[in-house]
Amino acid sequence: MITSMKTAYQHAEQTLKQKHVEGASLAARALLEKVCHKQWHELVTQQELSWTTQYQNAFEQLVARRLKGEPLQYLLEQVTFHDVTLAVGQACLIPRPETEELVEAVLQRVRAQGTLASLDMLDLATGSGCIAIALAKALPQSRWVASDISAEAITLAEHNAKQNQVAHQIQFVTGKDFQALPAGCRFDWLISNPPYLSEKEWRNAQKELQFEPKQALVAGELGETFYERIIPRTKAHLAPGGWLAFEIGATQGPYVRQQLLQQGFLDVEVVCDLSGHERFVFAQNNMEQ
Repeated sequence: MITSMKTAYQHAEQTLKQKHVEGASLAARALLEKVCHKQWHELVTQQELSWTTQYQNAFEQLVARRLKGEPLQYLLEQVTFHDVTLAVGQACLIPRPETEELVEAVLQRVRAQGTLASLDMLDLATGSGCIAIALAKALPQSRWVASDISAEAITLAEHNAKQNQVAHQIQFVTGKDFQALPAGCRFDWLISNPPYLSEKEWRNAQKELQFEPKQALVAGELGETFYERIIPRTKAHLAPGGWLAFEIGATQGPYVRQQLLQQGFLDVEVVCDLSGHERFVFAQNNMEQ
């Protein structure tokens, strides 16, 4: 029986490394912090912490789940995204660094356009609410509708908005695509990180990805179902001159760009992420409708 925090940590770290779990030391440290409800520096300096059976059992359970491939973010039940902290669970996709890049790119364009006041914005397939919440906090005069097909995800997103003091800026709705949007709404920005993996990519994905909701990741056999369904209907929900911003798969840029051009969008631009992969598409609605 392990009777000290130090021994528990060392055993967990060694076990995770032996099983080739990525970031084994970081995971062991983070899970220990969660179990003890203390930061690492506190644990290091507070040698008098009594390592109880309850601590050990809770720690072992979390380590066992990580060994099975469950993402660390789900075990910790939160993630830092842009300038906000978000609760996450298996009802929603874990926010990725690439989506933080999307948020920053949108923010830069909004500021460059000088349209900071009174923007109406839509976050389609909101998941944890990460995009809407991060941008609502950065743009306190903006007004949002955030939608998702998953009622569980919407509940989590609403919680995150309250925790980050932006709930008054965001109306959350449950429904597929545009179905649940308030009647007659047209937006200055439509932003989405939709499902864009193909079935093959899903089948060949790392084990961690299998813990995340498939409907938030996979869009048909080729990963293009969302864009096929949404792009022809997008202009009806954008104000004249309004903008859209999509996150895309690394090989989908030419396809999405062509679809947008066929629908009459202007200034269609495919942008690479920091890894050099085509990851975002921006386009502007025409001024006359």
